[in-house]
Formats: sequence, C-alpha cells, structure tokens
Amino acid sequence: RWEAHIWVKETGKQVYLGGFESETRAAEAYDIAALKCKGRHVRTNFPLANYRNLLAHLDRIPLEELVMAVRRKSQGFARGSSQYRGVTRHPNNRWEARIGMPGSRHIYLGLFQDEADAARAYDRALARLRGPAAATNFSISNYREELKAYHRKQQDELLARAVSKQAEVAQLQGPAEAMEGVEQGRRAVLLPPTPDKLRAVGPLASLVDPSGLFRSDSAPITDPELVTVLLDGT
Repeated sequence: RWEAHIWVKETGKQVYLGGFESETRAAEAYDIAALKCKGRHVRTNFPLANYRNLLAHLDRIPLEELVMAVRRKSQGFARGSSQYRGVTRHPNNRWEARIGMPGSRHIYLGLFQDEADAARAYDRALARLRGPAAATNFSISNYREELKAYHRKQQDELLARAVSKQAEVAQLQGPAEAMEGVEQGRRAVLLPPTPDKLRAVGPLASLVDPSGLFRSDSAPITDPELVTVLLDGT
C-alpha cells in the first residue's frame, strides 16, 4: 500500500493523507493537498491540467475538510456497508445515520429500519447545517424546508451582528439616529435569498450542473466527481 503525506507549514506538522492501492493514487492525493496548501505554482506529480475542475473549489474548502475528503478516497478509510453517504449498518442490523465533523467527531442522527430513510435523515441534517453547499445523497431540491431553515439561521446571525455593531456606535449618536440605523440593518438582513443562493449543488443537481461536476458515482481522484466529496463533511 502507498501512503501520502504533506508538510503543512502553517501548523508545523506533517499530515497523513491516507493509504492507497497504487502509487498513482497516492501521488494524486498529495497533489490535491499541495495545491490547497501551497497554491497553483507548487510542483505537482502530474500536470496542473489534471486538476482544472477542482481548482475553483479548493479556496472554498477548509484544509481539515479537504484532508478528510482525500482520506475517504484511500484504501484505509472505513467506508461502511451502505451505498449512501453518512449511513452505515449498525450491529443490531439497523441503519445508523451520522454526520462526520473535523477532528474525528460526528453528529449522531439515529437508527433506521430502512437504509434510504437513514440517508434522507442525513441529507436533511446536512442541508440545515450547510445549506445549498450540502452534498446530499438525493437531490437537494427535495429539502426546501431545510434550506429555508438554514437561510433563516444565517439571517438571524447577520441581524444579531448588525444590532451588536449598531449598539457599539449608539453612544456616539442620538437615540433616534441609532434606532433608524438598526431598522435599516434589519431591512437589509431580512431580504429573501436570491434564487442563485437556493440553487441545488448536491450530487444530483443536474439543473444547475450541466457539466456533471456533482455526480455521486465514484471516480478517480482527478475526476470532477471529487468536488462532491470535497464539499461534503462526512
């Protein structure tokens, strides 16, 4: 088995990327991590063109999540016994759903008799957690209520920050001016999300993904399908 590692200067540590069945796959894993850590001018094992479909997405992905995604492609990663992301067979023969988090933690979502029901529970929780960026098992357009909840939470957080900021400057303004500023902030924050923010970006989002970047079928690391995995938190 071939192992891939990379030195991360910012943390002063060597990071394990996984064990792979071939030298080529291990080299690809290193290249992806190197492009994230060191930028596009880093020397890679394979031509930069091999990764052109990933480059636009790497800036949006925290390093910890990228490392987890690369490890999931390794031979040593425990894939579980389910065809769905976020689902594994429990010893009692039911299906367990959970969301993996950085730092070897996870959010337990429960046990289900039906495998697909466990997958949907995972999807719903992930949509609430990550909104349109959630890489779900089924089309994210199935989870409109969860997306609404995500956007409401985002709006509440923005409003809280706006009110807090206004309170900081309230001492320098008159009461009427301060309240007008708060009301303006509330109106700006509570504007409904634009349609592009509600577009599906899950693995089956064919309506906004004509190039197939988010297909859920497995593929080599250099293929565009890895974008789905990189955007996933499991």
